[in-house]
Amino acid sequence: MTRFASELRRGRPAEALSIADASNHPLFRQLAPLVVRQYEPAEIEKTASAATYCMASGLKRSEDVLTSLARVAPAVGLIGTTLGLIGLLRDLSNFTQLGPSMALALLCTLYGLVLANGLYQPLARMVHAHSLAISEQARLLTRALSLLAAGKPIADVRNLFEADAASSLTRLEPGGALG
Repeated sequence: MTRFASELRRGRPAEALSIADASNHPLFRQLAPLVVRQYEPAEIEKTASAATYCMASGLKRSEDVLTSLARVAPAVGLIGTTLGLIGLLRDLSNFTQLGPSMALALLCTLYGLVLANGLYQPLARMVHAHSLAISEQARLLTRALSLLAAGKPIADVRNLFEADAASSLTRLEPGGALG
């Protein structure tokens, strides 16, 4: 961001755009040309809001799918358990079939619970945390680009990132807002 801002202030838009194009951050690649073309900060914020919404909605759909799978997996395990118990009762006279039928019944329950609690719920939480992180990055990036578009000093942009890093550390420390 600092290199982009420096090139922009030096009046070298081609170099600033090449820095933006080389960025790994998709929102920065999308919004930086708007700053170079001297869009108003309000227009940059509107564009960023729409782009962030699109990114967040895709992650929300993924989170919803994983949450639904976490709710359904134990029920599917119970269906397998019921089928295993039906097989067990059907073959009650044949003692050699009791073990495999009971194993099927118990394994279906186990698989349903393991999938729900060991895979789908943790993945849904990870997607949710990633979505929150992306939203916060987008907010910070939008604010920084709006400051640049408004002609504010690069030091203000740098201070914005430093203040965000300090507040993130405070939230993670014991006794902080998240600690």
